[in-house]
Amino acid sequence: MRQGPDGLLTTIAGYVDASRQSSSADRPNRLATVDYAHDPEGPWARSPRVVFDGESRVTVRRWPALAPYRPQPGDRVLMLPAGGRGYVIVGTLDEAVSDVQVVVKGEHQQTPASSTALVDDQELYVPVAARATYRVLLACGVRGANTGGGNVKVAWSVPSGAQGVRWVLGPGLGSGGSIAGGTAMMQTVGAPWTAERDYASETGNSASVVEHGVLRTVAEGGWLRVRFGQRASSATVSEMRADSLLEVRRVR
Repeated sequence: MRQGPDGLLTTIAGYVDASRQSSSADRPNRLATVDYAHDPEGPWARSPRVVFDGESRVTVRRWPALAPYRPQPGDRVLMLPAGGRGYVIVGTLDEAVSDVQVVVKGEHQQTPASSTALVDDQELYVPVAARATYRVLLACGVRGANTGGGNVKVAWSVPSGAQGVRWVLGPGLGSGGSIAGGTAMMQTVGAPWTAERDYASETGNSASVVEHGVLRTVAEGGWLRVRFGQRASSATVSEMRADSLLEVRRVR
């Protein structure tokens, strides 16, 4: 038997093929990867699009999954023929490893004025599977008023129960006036993924923030998303700058 997730799936598919009565109408079992953009909580949670092995494009058609399996983005799945032209998804292996996901922010995004509420970044987010380990890197530019020593905060939303620590590198509070000259005092500290981290900012100049770490999901997959906001209420909006980058690599 071939070792690894793909080897086991191939063996299962071969066994099912061998057990079926041969006929001209038979179609082969297929292996596929669930679309990385699949929303496991959305209205099509049990009918994802997929990329079949040997192909490069996501299918236009959605494929039903048999209970109790709940498709997660990036899952490696076994699909059996059903009906005249259809397939059904029968399951996956939790140990399947997904590819690297990279998102580059295309447009600046601003917070509301005079509000300290966190907002979801509309571009910097990726799907993550259940029971998996990811290496996460955020390299971003932020901008805001020099209010109270700095007026940008960053946090993350993660699937329920997810664990791990992120490490941050960015301008410490009180050093906003030094950002333009590139001499801001830097902070280096670890924090939980959902905790808010405050950064210095300076009106009209962008500051560099880097956050990285390991995220471990448990029973639930979902979305890993950057969030940001004003640290102190100000009429000058804070901003996540275009060309900020999010890279997420599944390692286990």
